[in-house]
Amino acid sequence: MLNSIRADYVKHYRADGVKLYRADYGKHYWADGVKLYRADGVKLYRADDGKHYWADGVTLYRADDVKLYRADGVKLYRTDDVKHYRADDVKLYRADGVKLYRADDVKLYRADGVKLYRTDDVKHYRADDVKLYRADGVKLYRADDGKHYWADGVKLYMADGVTLYRTDDVKHYRADYVKLYRADDVKLYRADGVKLYRADDGKHYWADGVKLYRADGVTLYRTDDVKHYRADYVKLYRADDGKHYWADGVKCYRADYVKLYMADDVKLL
Repeated sequence: MLNSIRADYVKHYRADGVKLYRADYGKHYWADGVKLYRADGVKLYRADDGKHYWADGVTLYRADDVKLYRADGVKLYRTDDVKHYRADDVKLYRADGVKLYRADDVKLYRADGVKLYRTDDVKHYRADDVKLYRADGVKLYRADDGKHYWADGVKLYMADGVTLYRTDDVKHYRADYVKLYRADDVKLYRADGVKLYRADDGKHYWADGVKLYRADGVTLYRTDDVKHYRADYVKLYRADDGKHYWADGVKCYRADYVKLYMADDVKLL
């Protein structure tokens, strides 16, 4: 991650002196009217809508309000799902290059000819009202919360394929072999017998009034805002966008603990 110094309300400077201009949504930066740089320095080409970019063999060049060109010259048309692109009125390409075939606004065909129906989660597709298929063809069954899926009655799979273990409460899972057991609406027990208390956000758990345990077992320390934590005693304050955090007026910490530098504005670079 690049260390940036805030120069004024709009312009930013990268550590190597490159003047960057923040895109409207505050995540991407460009050095002129065309080329954009991601926070990690990857050169991007901005589409007219200012939201879509590709970087290399998947770089897209916006020609008009509809047509996009991939680096290999393939003309792409954006579907209603802004993550998928088609080369004509029938063929669809996922971001990773998987070819899909659309029959109409609802039905989709996988590359192997399986007819898919899109669920509310635009990333998963079902072949009927019960069975769901992941992009790699794994048959999934949706959990009650509509966000997690499992391949049998015991093992649950997150969207990225991580094996989860379901507790009696179908809404709580762990990504490793540590199982959580629901005792009542508040108390939860880990497999090693540690009593956990659910945080207000329903996603984090702690064993006492100070130490908090993330889903992956990392010990966290609660800040005044019970929804945000750090693995040490540094208090974090939520930025206006709700996604970034800082410890004082100088050092800024993203959720992944990469340090950024700002001047005085509460908005993060």
